[in-house]
Amino acid sequence: MKELPDTFHMIYKRGLSKNILVMPGRAFMPPGRESPCPYMRVSFSAVNDEQLEMAMERIAEMIREELQYQQSHGEDQGGI
Repeated sequence: MKELPDTFHMIYKRGLSKNILVMPGRAFMPPGRESPCPYMRVSFSAVNDEQLEMAMERIAEMIREELQYQQSHGEDQGGI
């Protein structure tokens, strides 16, 4: 995500506090390129369409909150 240069702090601070579990993209990057990483990985193979839609809405809300926090505090990461 261009607006979020690194998703790690957003996921582990904001996401976990909201029971949203996704993997930060840095876990899947080759050695030496782990950080910062604007990607995240979502597993959705064991859910139905309704559950997937609800999960994506929650993830989108988490991203909007993080972007809003960063804009209001002038920070790159770690909002909560």
